[in-house]
Order: sequence, then structure tokens, then C-alpha cells
Amino acid sequence: MIAHHQLEVSLKFMPHSHTIHSSPANRITRKTPLFLHLHLRLLLFLLLFSLLLLASCSRSSSDTNFYVSTAGNDAWSGTLEEPNSAGTDGPFATLERAQEAIRSYKSTNGIPERGLYVLIRGGVYPRSTTLRLDSLDSGTDIAPVVWASHVNEEVRLSGGIEIAGFSSITDPAAQARLHPEATSHVKVTDLRAQGITDFGEITPRGGPGLELFFNDDRMQLSRWPNDGFVQIADVPQTGTLVYPGDPPHVRDGVIVGRQYGRFVYSEDAPSRWTKTDQVILHGYWSWDWFDEFVKIDRIDP
Repeated sequence: MIAHHQLEVSLKFMPHSHTIHSSPANRITRKTPLFLHLHLRLLLFLLLFSLLLLASCSRSSSDTNFYVSTAGNDAWSGTLEEPNSAGTDGPFATLERAQEAIRSYKSTNGIPERGLYVLIRGGVYPRSTTLRLDSLDSGTDIAPVVWASHVNEEVRLSGGIEIAGFSSITDPAAQARLHPEATSHVKVTDLRAQGITDFGEITPRGGPGLELFFNDDRMQLSRWPNDGFVQIADVPQTGTLVYPGDPPHVRDGVIVGRQYGRFVYSEDAPSRWTKTDQVILHGYWSWDWFDEFVKIDRIDP
């Protein structure tokens, strides 16, 4: 029940000039303050009704929002943007828990006209598995299920793992593989000690395998030379044929594309690569339009 009181409000306007016409020949001009009196009983009722309706809509809006936060807890309701002061309720901690909440809400209440929203607070969310959304997670054209970052906040779903514990190289075998001038600039960390055992695999077409990012930039895989390519000193045309090439086409007296699986280098850097199973070559091995990543079988100094 809403209590009503009669209310009269006077709205005072600035004085304006009013002209009173008594006859075409007799015009009297006077300045008077103009007061407008409005009886606002009905207007007040409509205003109060609108405020109550707005409050009801706000509660409905909050009820159909679920929140995820790096400060959240999957045991909470997920309906608060941030933890309450008592630390007893707040946003969820994981996307999976929000997914469960959406499915449960749909099953019990259906989808409200405004839709259902999962709003993710700013921060980095490490991911080791794929979040799979299917028809059970869907809304409709007019009542969608929306996953979005919170207003003006940056959200990152990262499949990476933060690593630490970098130190200078002390292993003599590792030092021997580096140029003396580079040794003091290279840092090393034990990935296995940090739970990383899958290092990926560089594929023939350049799939990167394991990647390292620092300050949002992808780091260059250790390589020689640092930029560009080095020229091959010679390509022997004897031994076991690996690829016959394209016999009708000859260039510089050699069948185009033919190769015997080896080449000659003139620089001294490869002489330090004693563990060849960890060395990948990138080059144009048979065709000048097709680059490929290949492993080294052995190095004959």
C-alpha cells in the first residue's frame, strides 16, 4: 500500500511582459510575475510507482547476472560483483561454475526477457582445459545468454603458465653451446621443476611448439643467426639420394629440387652444437618457394 498526501507545489517563473488589448486604439502594457500552480497528486502517484518499478527491474537485473572474479569463490552465489565485507558471498572463481549456474537457472526459471549474463571481472584467468559451450548454454534471439568482460575491465583467458626462478647458466655443457659473448646474457630455469613436461614439437611447416612470452611479447626462439639466413657453402651431389627433384628442369647443371640430404657450411657456430637432437634447421631445402623446418641427423665437422 502506498500512502498519498495532497501536495500543492508552486512553480515560479521569471516575470514576462503581458499585453492586454482593450481596443485597437487603447493598448495597456504591464509587467507581472506569473505563478503556475499545479496540483500534483496524480503526478506524485505516478512518480512513486515508477520508482518502485525501477527498483523491481534493478533487482531482476541483478538476479540474472552472474559474476566471475579472480577474488571469487565457487561456493558463493555468484550474484555479487565483488566479495561482501563479511567474506561470505561474492562472485564465482571459475567459468565452469558460472556455466553450472546458468544451466541451473535456465532449468528452474527459464530465460528472462532481458537474457542471462556472465560478467567477468578484470584479470588473468589461467586455463588448462577447454570451456565447452553447447545448446544447454544457449539463449534465444530475444533473450540471449551473454558472456562478456565487465565494463571497462580487461579480461585474459590464458593457456600459459607463469614461470620463475631464472638464473645464470652454470652448466658447462650449455655454456659450450653458446658464443662466449652471449653466455652472460642468457638466463635459464628448470621447467620440469615447475610442472612443465610437455615442450611441444616444432612442426615441418613451422608450428612453434612451446612458446615464451615476456611483457606481452612473444620471445624469439634461440637461433643462429639472429636475423635472416646464412648461405649454404655447397650441396654435394653424391651419396644416398633423398629426393630426385624435377628431372626435366635443370639449373646450374643440377636437377632442380634434387638433394642428397646434406650440405656444407662455412661458419664456425655449428661446431659448438654437440647435441644435434635439439637443433632444428629452417631453410629452403629443395624448392626456392617452399621453406621447411627439419631436424639434424648429425654434424660432421
